[in-house]
Amino acid sequence: MAPISERESREIEAANASDTTPVVFIHGLWLLPGSWANWADFFKQAGYAPLTPDWPDDPETVEEARAAPDALARKTLKQVSDHTTEIIDALDKKPAVMGHSTGGLLAQMLAGRGLSAATVAIDPGVFRGVLPLPASVLRGVGPFLVNPLTRGRAITLSFDQFKYGWTRRTAFTTPTTWPGRGSPWPRWATPTSTPGPSRRSTRRTQIGARC
Repeated sequence: MAPISERESREIEAANASDTTPVVFIHGLWLLPGSWANWADFFKQAGYAPLTPDWPDDPETVEEARAAPDALARKTLKQVSDHTTEIIDALDKKPAVMGHSTGGLLAQMLAGRGLSAATVAIDPGVFRGVLPLPASVLRGVGPFLVNPLTRGRAITLSFDQFKYGWTRRTAFTTPTTWPGRGSPWPRWATPTSTPGPSRRSTRRTQIGARC
């Protein structure tokens, strides 16, 4: 399990000292914790204690991510959720958890573990076995889904791919793009034998067991 960083420790200490409700923000692929900066400021001014955990081995800057993309490869959703669980376990109060895209999927996984007082999943990534994927996702990352090498490396979207697949559907915008983990994509595109409506009824089980 990735150690809690100094920055994360400061956020935990500030949240516990504030005696206010913590809000944990989980970023998605091709983003860094700093993508939540404006949201964190807004929630802090509203009387909450924001925390923006890393994914394991997240670099501090876009430049560092581009310089060493292999540090981002082979990270699984379980590793990210386990690290975020460690952050939550260090809090004195059960937090609200908010995630975007893959972070939204992770927020749902943490809700399934009973770790959040409230959960907000913004345009969450789908879990394995739920098809079809949105057309914008297939257009943006389709080539990665059919490449068997995707799982073991970091991949970088062009700005046009990122803009089409993400910013056109959400409130998040970015002038840059950087490497992201390839490991979640094959899982998202792998069908299961569970058909039709029963997929919805087994949602929590699938999130906990398959991601």
